[in-house]
Amino acid sequence: MIATDAILRVKRLAMPLKVAGIIFLGYHCVTADVRFNPIWVAVYVGMTFLLANAVLGVEFLVNKMRSQKKDGLDNFTPEERQCVGKMYSQGHRIRRNPWLFLLIAGEDGFFFLPLLYIGINPATAIAAAALFALMHYHDKPNSALTGTFLFTMANVLIVLPHGILPMVLGHYILDATAFGMAPVLKKWVEADQGKKENAQPATAPYSEPAARSPQG
Repeated sequence: MIATDAILRVKRLAMPLKVAGIIFLGYHCVTADVRFNPIWVAVYVGMTFLLANAVLGVEFLVNKMRSQKKDGLDNFTPEERQCVGKMYSQGHRIRRNPWLFLLIAGEDGFFFLPLLYIGINPATAIAAAALFALMHYHDKPNSALTGTFLFTMANVLIVLPHGILPMVLGHYILDATAFGMAPVLKKWVEADQGKKENAQPATAPYSEPAARSPQG
């Protein structure tokens, strides 16, 4: 309960932290020698897809083994359905308020940019990745949080030493892809739910037992 309350408090700070991150990014771009090589954007995106799909693959195999003991009709877990719903809602909110999409860079400015000043090493990478994943606690299922932590830590160690801009642009590409796919995923989830409901056997309506005829 205490951990949940702490996570909710951190979640409420999301907007102020993003604004602070945007300010920090602006200051860094004006005062520092900013480097940018598009190769590292490709590395960021590729490594993220690789690690995220590896986690999803393991989860798929585990769910497949579990489904052998059940009816096998669920292609999406309840957590995944909830995640898709939240992602769709976030994408819809951003389409109505495009300025919210710009604030995504604030996450990189707040969680990752300071590491260019204090130093990038396994300890700081783990801390930054854990905090970044924590900010998405109520937006993703646990398996997705595991993937988020892993690819964030890898990108901090491998991509961030080459500048903050590849991290920012890679983050934008991933989120734009996720929000773009959300309507399609939502349709798949709804179709899967409908398939499950149609496959459930219908129960016969209750009827009163026929009255017995009197004897002789």
